[in-house]
Amino acid sequence: MQNWKRFFQKHILERGYDYFETGSVLSLEKTENGYRAEVEGTEFYEVEIEMERGEVTDMFCSCPYAEDGNYCKHEAAVLFLIEGDFDNSRTDPKACSVLIFEDREKEQKALTEAVQKMTPDMLREFFIETAQQDETLKEKILLQYGTFGTEQIERLRTRIKDMGKVYRTAVNQMQFWDCEYDCDYDDEYDYDYDYDCDYNDGYGSRHDLEAAEFSYELCVFLDRYIPALLKRGFFEEAFELTNLILQESRAMIFEECYGEAGSVKSAVLKNWRDILSGCDENERQKIYRYLKSQRHGDYEDEISNFLIEEFHDKEVLAECLRKIDRLLRKTQKEQKQNPQGYDHSFCLISSRMDLMRKGGFPEKEIRAYRSKYRHLPEIRREEIQEVLECKDYRKAIAILQESRQLDRENDALIKRYNQQLIEIYRKLNDEEGLKTELLFKISNYMQHDLEAVRELKKLCSAAEWEQEFEKMLKSRQLVFFRLELLELEGQYDRLLAEILNRNSAAVMDKWEKTLREHFPDEVRDFYIAYVCRASKKTSDRSEYRKLAEYLRKISRLPGGEDLAKQIAAEWKVLYKRRPAMMDELRKAGF
Repeated sequence: MQNWKRFFQKHILERGYDYFETGSVLSLEKTENGYRAEVEGTEFYEVEIEMERGEVTDMFCSCPYAEDGNYCKHEAAVLFLIEGDFDNSRTDPKACSVLIFEDREKEQKALTEAVQKMTPDMLREFFIETAQQDETLKEKILLQYGTFGTEQIERLRTRIKDMGKVYRTAVNQMQFWDCEYDCDYDDEYDYDYDYDCDYNDGYGSRHDLEAAEFSYELCVFLDRYIPALLKRGFFEEAFELTNLILQESRAMIFEECYGEAGSVKSAVLKNWRDILSGCDENERQKIYRYLKSQRHGDYEDEISNFLIEEFHDKEVLAECLRKIDRLLRKTQKEQKQNPQGYDHSFCLISSRMDLMRKGGFPEKEIRAYRSKYRHLPEIRREEIQEVLECKDYRKAIAILQESRQLDRENDALIKRYNQQLIEIYRKLNDEEGLKTELLFKISNYMQHDLEAVRELKKLCSAAEWEQEFEKMLKSRQLVFFRLELLELEGQYDRLLAEILNRNSAAVMDKWEKTLREHFPDEVRDFYIAYVCRASKKTSDRSEYRKLAEYLRKISRLPGGEDLAKQIAAEWKVLYKRRPAMMDELRKAGF
């Protein structure tokens, strides 16, 4: 294999090599024309490499970046693996030392048999040689079984800082490069630059992708190294590294990539809990003192919550509660000055209640605090959810009825309360309550079907329904279902009158099957009048075809066959200069 690297840009090759080294290339298979592999990234991507006489002739990948016609890092990773095998074997590709099996069970069996044939010395030699070539495997062995000290920690610390440096460099380049270029990217964050297009198009997307890759790398580091350190009892060193990762992730906050920073933060907090669950009291106190000293910064809320939840720090809890109270007073003052602005009160109240729970406050005290803000619909929504979970439906009804009065100016909330009441009354089999709410829904909100109407009809007496039905016919909420309502009640004479009044063939077509059973002559005469009118202004073959179809429809109605033939005969005289019309009549059998 030679010169395949010329297909790739330098930074794509570098990322491909990283994927190769970390073992992201999975299930490599030999095919008739080359190789097929699966590469693990954010998703699993299928890669195919076509070769002839040991040289790459074409390649494909299922990632979006490659599908746009670019050569991606997944393809590069597979080629690094294939190239390494070629170099080791120095033979024809068919003699490649990579064992390829379509059946994974056969592969596992063959591997087991091969290992069983190896002596302990052979295994040890092979293992050492493999680890020398695979940095990740080597570090894993050293972490779990080797002598671990300051040098190894420093190497891991340097790796974290290097990841942060790469991210900051990439961000700075995006901010300060003056040249114009276009950047294509995929879900795995490959970039390909064409210095002919405008760089600024899509800057935000590329920026987010860099942050996503940085976040992914930090999380992979945490998953790969911290559990191994904890397993060997290096709790203090593990905490130092997780804290360094948290500090490096601050760069994403500065760039307003909060989601990516949040992913790293969540992973770090999880590792902190694992560290605390295994370390001794002396190490625990060291971590506590350090976190308390670092509380005021980009992750102030997260660290404070951690101190409250894991160390039950009353001082921090009191300080956090005072801070929320100050913000709440400020928010309420701003809301009074600008009632149309967004009200952040509920978020603060909810945060305060969460802190109270974490701080061990009695539930009765938390509920008492919440009750002071029952004027907020979000608070009552929580109350409703709680009583529904307890199946206290009568109390839920009371809160919903109260909320209907308190929020009467908010139509969206009133509609939600109405739907909740309907669902509760159904569960209680409360017909009167359900009937009241269905009437409210039908009278006040545009209906998209007749389900509520049908349900209401079952609940009403004959006299009640007759009265409500007439109201519905006049309701603007059911304006699009007037004809359906008439059919529902079997009032076919009114249905016919309504359709005749609308004078639309399309509407008659919809209801023809229903009306022809009761008023066949009227339906026939409607279609006759329609085709006579339409024939005078029609000049298109497609319209002629429709007229011919209507004649056939007329002929199928009682007494309509002779009338249809008569109309066709008249058209043949009146419109004999319309060859397309004559042709369509002939095709229809006239």
